[in-house]
Amino acid sequence: MSEREQQSGLNDRDKAQLKVMGSMLESLRDAFVSGDSDGASVVVRQLVQVDIDWGRVRDCLHVPEDAGECAEGLQQILLRIPDGWGRYVRASKGWYPILVRLDEALTALDPDYRVYQVKEKLGCLRYYFGTDRDEVQGAMNDLVAAAEAAAERTCEECGDTGTGVRLRSDHYRYQTLCEQCADRRSDRTLRPI
Repeated sequence: MSEREQQSGLNDRDKAQLKVMGSMLESLRDAFVSGDSDGASVVVRQLVQVDIDWGRVRDCLHVPEDAGECAEGLQQILLRIPDGWGRYVRASKGWYPILVRLDEALTALDPDYRVYQVKEKLGCLRYYFGTDRDEVQGAMNDLVAAAEAAAERTCEECGDTGTGVRLRSDHYRYQTLCEQCADRRSDRTLRPI
């Protein structure tokens, strides 16, 4: 896939098919929850008929829709991810500025470094990368550790770094949130850990 194709992201057909698949998966979940095995079988047969090029979907750039002023910086991070790894940032917008600053600092040490994964895991930022330059590996590791530590003190939703930012959990998911963002989560009760 050329860099131009990667930058174009998903085409309208791919977006429509993914939306249909999302609805199908919701139907499948509902069928399982209700015990409707016949309904689940129908949905599975429909899912396998969806014609989508998963390799293309995986390898195109998935710049988050809420990237705002960080869109260009996140795109640069996504372009560092090799084919086959999936070009996604699986973190929320409050951490985007941390990621962009980290990429700029890492690029200063090794303009050719690679990114393998950027994600939130158990309420913490994880940034997996590689470099062929042994002489800068330690400094790059230190920069990543510092960025991950900064994310522990930053609300992943709004970017607030005040004293109310805490790792919170509802026994299902962990998130690093400020008090205001935690209170806005009406779908679950998040308690500080």
